Amino acid sequence: MPPSVQSQGAYDSYAAARRQLASTQELLERITAAAASAPRPSSPTSIPAVQKVFNISELLEHILLRLSFQDILKAQQVSKQFFNAIEASSTIQKTMCLQPDPTSNYQRQADVVFRSWHLHEPRPPITIAQEKRIFLTAFVAHAPDSDDLLWRLGICIFSENKLPNPGGRIRSTLICQPPVLHMDVYATCCHPSDNIEDRGDPTSTVTSETGITIGDILDTATRLRAEHRLCPFAHPLHHTNEGFVEKHVEIDLEAMMKLPETDPIMLALQLRKRRCLEEWKDWPQTADRLHQYIISKQAALDNGMPIPTLAEFEAVSAEDWDALGHGGES
Repeated sequence: MPPSVQSQGAYDSYAAARRQLASTQELLERITAAAASAPRPSSPTSIPAVQKVFNISELLEHILLRLSFQDILKAQQVSKQFFNAIEASSTIQKTMCLQPDPTSNYQRQADVVFRSWHLHEPRPPITIAQEKRIFLTAFVAHAPDSDDLLWRLGICIFSENKLPNPGGRIRSTLICQPPVLHMDVYATCCHPSDNIEDRGDPTSTVTSETGITIGDILDTATRLRAEHRLCPFAHPLHHTNEGFVEKHVEIDLEAMMKLPETDPIMLALQLRKRRCLEEWKDWPQTADRLHQYIISKQAALDNGMPIPTLAEFEAVSAEDWDALGHGGES
C-alpha cells in the first residue's frame, strides 16, 4: 500500500476518533446546561459554567449515569476527571455491569459483543454485521422442581462465529445483572439434542463467585473448541474435509436465575398472567355453549336443513331446536 494511502487512512481514523470524543463532550454539555437549577460552587469566574458542574462529583455522576455503556467508555477518554469519576463510582460500575449487584433488576451490557433477543422485548432487526455474532437470549421458564418462575438465560456460540477479541474493560463486564454465578455448558457434537432436559450431564460448567463475565464466556468457547476438534461422538456433518470437528457445532451455555419480585419483567409477567386468568375465567361456560352449537350445526347438516349461525342458535332454546329436528346427541 502506498505511503500516501496509509497516511490518509491513519488520518481518517484519527479524525473519526476526534469526532466521537467531541460528540460525547457536546452531549455532556447539553445535559448539564439543562440543569439550570444545579448548585454551583464558589470558584473563579474564569471557570466555564459546565466545568463548575463537573467539579461537583455527585452531579457529574448523575450526568454520566444518563449515558449508554458505550458512551461511558468514550467519556473515560475525554479527561482524567471523567475517568476518575467513573472508576470511583460504585453506582456507575454496577450500571456498567463491572461490579456485581445481586439486588438489581435485570439488565445486561453484553449487547456490545453479543446479538441478543429477550422474550419481553420486540425482536430486533438483524443487520448483516450481526448475523455472525454470538447469540444471547432469555425467557421465562418454570423451575425444575416447583412452579416458581425463573429467568432462563442462554448463550449460543456457533462454530461459524469468529470469537471477538474485546478489550479488558469489556471482557470484565458481567453478562448481566443480577450476576450469573453458574452456567452449564453443552457442546452439540456430544449433546445433539435441542431439548436441554434430554442432554444429560453438561459438557462443562462455568462458575464465578462474583459473576460470569463476557471474558469467561469467550475463554470457555475457545477452550471447548480446541478440546473437541477430535470429538469421537461428532456427526459426519460436523467434520471438515481434514477430519476436524469444526462445522455446524454449537456451544450452548444455560443458566436459570431468580429475579426480584419487583423486577419490571416479573411485574409484567404477573400482569399478563392476571389478564389471561380474567380472559379465561368464563371459558368453561363458553366451551359448553359452543359444544352445543356444533352439535346443532351437525344435526342441521344431517337433516338437510340450513346450518344456523351462532346468533340464530342462541335465539331459540334447545327444546325448540329439537322440535325443528336440529337436535342431536351431546
